[in-house]
Amino acid sequence: MALGLPPLPRTVGEFAGSNADLAARMEAAFGGTSLADVDLLVGGLLESAPGVAGGGSGAGGLLGPTFAELLRKQFAAIRNADPWWYAQGMLISERSALALENATSLLAILQRNVRPRSPPPPRPRRPAPSAPL
Repeated sequence: MALGLPPLPRTVGEFAGSNADLAARMEAAFGGTSLADVDLLVGGLLESAPGVAGGGSGAGGLLGPTFAELLRKQFAAIRNADPWWYAQGMLISERSALALENATSLLAILQRNVRPRSPPPPRPRRPAPSAPL
């Protein structure tokens, strides 16, 4: 509950859902059916990502809700503590202009800044080796 996420199921069977093989392996590895016995790293890696079969709702991703929230909080803390962060101390209007600028795609930047070059000249071909006599 510390991350602001809904509470997890209490048992390994509820966590694994319809995957009975996963539930059996977790029970054997952690010596019981309580989800409290499962390590955060292992549980987070086994957690279904939103949009994946058996996962929650939302746009697809590679991380489950627990790891996604942990990473979001960590990156926000690093960004907020960095005095050289390029958006630090900006006014709201400057931040909205920056958000609009950040919405530009890499393709658009390349199209504006990279001029097409002419193709290189063709390389001379080597003559085919003559057949031995």
